[in-house]
Amino acid sequence: MHKLWIAIPLAALAFLDSMTLARSHSEAEDAAQYILNVTNGDDLFHSNHLLYGPVNWVNFRLWEALGYAGDAVVPMQVLSVSASLVSVWLVYRIALRVGASLPLSLAATGWVAFSFGFWVYSLEADTYLLPIPFLLWSVMLMLDVIAADASSRSRTFARLSGLGAVAAMAALLHQQYVFLLPVIAITFVIVWRRSSERTSARLLFGLGVFLASSWLLIAVTYCVVGRLAIGLSSPVDIVSWARGHASNGMWEAISAKTPLMMLVGFGRAVFAMNFLFRSPRSSDLMSRVFAGKSLVEERHLAEHGINTVAFLAILLAMAAALAAMAWLLVRLVRRSARRDGEEKFAAKTTFMIFAAVYLLVNVIVIMIWEPGNLEFWIAVMPALAIALAVLLSERTRAVAASFVLVGALFVANLLGAVVPYSQTSNDYWAMQNGGFRGLVAEGDVIVTDCPYLCRGDLALLTDVPPIDASSDDVDELTAALGTPGTDVFVSSWTFDPPPQAEAPTGNGTVRKQLDERRSQLVEVGRSGDQIIYRLERG
Repeated sequence: MHKLWIAIPLAALAFLDSMTLARSHSEAEDAAQYILNVTNGDDLFHSNHLLYGPVNWVNFRLWEALGYAGDAVVPMQVLSVSASLVSVWLVYRIALRVGASLPLSLAATGWVAFSFGFWVYSLEADTYLLPIPFLLWSVMLMLDVIAADASSRSRTFARLSGLGAVAAMAALLHQQYVFLLPVIAITFVIVWRRSSERTSARLLFGLGVFLASSWLLIAVTYCVVGRLAIGLSSPVDIVSWARGHASNGMWEAISAKTPLMMLVGFGRAVFAMNFLFRSPRSSDLMSRVFAGKSLVEERHLAEHGINTVAFLAILLAMAAALAAMAWLLVRLVRRSARRDGEEKFAAKTTFMIFAAVYLLVNVIVIMIWEPGNLEFWIAVMPALAIALAVLLSERTRAVAASFVLVGALFVANLLGAVVPYSQTSNDYWAMQNGGFRGLVAEGDVIVTDCPYLCRGDLALLTDVPPIDASSDDVDELTAALGTPGTDVFVSSWTFDPPPQAEAPTGNGTVRKQLDERRSQLVEVGRSGDQIIYRLERG
């Protein structure tokens, strides 16, 4: 019967997601580049999410084999939606298994499904949803392994190897999940220490097989890709490449504002904050809080994608959400009123140990790496929701407030993010770059100077990756000038770029070269705040 309770919401969510796939990529700023890479088969192997590109490339080619004729955006988004639906189902299954009541298990699925970060990235072509089913599958397998051990059935090599392989797959899809491996190992140790029939041999066997299988799969995959796809021959070079962005150190140093940034990052993972830019006062406040960061995308989306009725509905939903969260917090501090059976108590204890270690490790990693980044906080949501559902199931008068929170998250994030992001007209950079679409043909060249997100949008819009005017990449420009039939389009932003917080990508050699040819620039159109020129050959 419990399968029917989740089947109907899953079907409804699948339908809603299919109607609201993202058309504005201003939140998932890397999505445009991933779409281009998968469509063209370029740069598929990124060390921070090694298998994300190849998995999506295979998925895209399967779509093409079935007659699909577009670019990779829809196949990639459908894969993200599928991952989110599987994740929601696994959240429900795990919650029931570890002691949450049926209503609270359903509520936990709603908290995860309708949280801003999880929901929006479910509809995007980005890396953060695809590993989550493997995270949750790892939890299911971990519970199986420990339950088998607790009931005096031996931990088989196959069970432990399977757990290692699934956990490794999560890490290969995104490096954030490499910390899942020590978390599971620590959980094994803590559960073993609590067991009355513990033996060192059993623990060492379990840890040895799990860690060896997981790390071996990760190491072999990185070595094979590094050697065959990237062309690295030295083990030192492969290790350096495998570290990815971590080799550059932290995004920003830990400081007094780190706790505030963590709160902002977690809050944004739960609630869409775009509505704050609908009000001039709150918009000005956000500009002061995030001084030095361009907020033009958020302002444009709030102005064009959130009308007055939606704004008022979001305010009411936020008020209801905060009230529900306050009530649930009060219930959490009350003494537990329920006792579980022995089998369910064992599963609950195992999961709560795992959740405590997993949440602690992730909070520390996020604090050190990038505390304000909501994308990293998405990984925290499933474990946190299940743990809260288990704890609240032991309290009275928690069900109604739990579903109020589900409804409030649904309304606030649907109207404040999901619907606005599903419309291209709400994308600031699509508005600014739209004029290039009818001018640029395959093989042409575009030169501009605007933020990373803008350049990705322009490449996705025209299928022509632009040359950054602040760079020193003059070879492509010189080659285009010497190729008959190739037009060079130059944005006025090349000489007068919009405000941006990003550092120049070079010394501006491209800009200097074009500045010397200003007399050859002929206006051929306008796009947003830009004038589009074509470079006439002299």
